[in-house]
Amino acid sequence: MTRFLQVPLDQLCLQIKALQLGDVAAFLQRAIEPPSATAIKAAVDALHELAAVDAVGELTPLGQHLAELPVDARLGKVRARS
Repeated sequence: MTRFLQVPLDQLCLQIKALQLGDVAAFLQRAIEPPSATAIKAAVDALHELAAVDAVGELTPLGQHLAELPVDARLGKVRARS
């Protein structure tokens, strides 16, 4: 039986970056049911596309702002542009 995870992985990755908990993949691998490496890479790539992280994976000022909002990063970026 497949179980569905309830937390958007890109938002979780953004929070891990904002809290400076180290490498996202290494941190998530310590979870009881860690996400796949492919899913983690896709989430980090999505953050890169949003300009929330830079080329080396560090949070940008926009990424820091998005991490502070109580909404999904994609919705936060839409709001930040208005």
